[in-house]
Amino acid sequence: AGEPIAEVTGKLRPIIDRMDTSARLPLIDLTMPTLHGLSPGQYGVFKQCVSELVREDQQVDLFEWALSRVLIRRLAPKFEPDRRTDPRVRYYSLKPMRQHLSVMLSTLALYGHRDSDQVRAAFDTGAAELGLEPRPDQADKSQCGLRQMSQAVEALTQVSPREKRKVLHACAACIVADKQVTVAEGELLRAVSESLGCPMPPLLPGQPVV
Repeated sequence: AGEPIAEVTGKLRPIIDRMDTSARLPLIDLTMPTLHGLSPGQYGVFKQCVSELVREDQQVDLFEWALSRVLIRRLAPKFEPDRRTDPRVRYYSLKPMRQHLSVMLSTLALYGHRDSDQVRAAFDTGAAELGLEPRPDQADKSQCGLRQMSQAVEALTQVSPREKRKVLHACAACIVADKQVTVAEGELLRAVSESLGCPMPPLLPGQPVV
């Protein structure tokens, strides 16, 4: 990105290192007006830098995954107008999406709960919100990585806006089943909401839920 950007980034790093992890996504939101003011060339450099930083340690963690989802959704429409962030609607029912919904809710439940009973209760709470009979079965833990989550999200972008809202409500219900929102849950929910093009429910990491 050039020496001036590297120098400023180095000065900011100690501040970022001290920052609470729950502030990461709100901070991304604060940068959006500035990022929208980039020139096409600057955006290309920025996108390349983000991609290389994510790949640096040969693995993608949850925040990196969520960050990539947010950036694509918020910036691509301006700088990459030929890139479709809203696929054509192919489904007006969630029934064909049962397996993808299972993976999504199971992943959310696993990231937010350690106890197997809590995981099951969170999944069941989210599944009940979908209004599907029979409800999706809980996915095996081996199916609940970020790669499978990406596949589920991409498939669900093809359902109608009404069904997308149901999905997001189900995800929120799964998260708040234990009356609290973890940082991991907040980042996952934000990535899902951005990917589906639905407003983020008013749930913040660390927030107690009454």
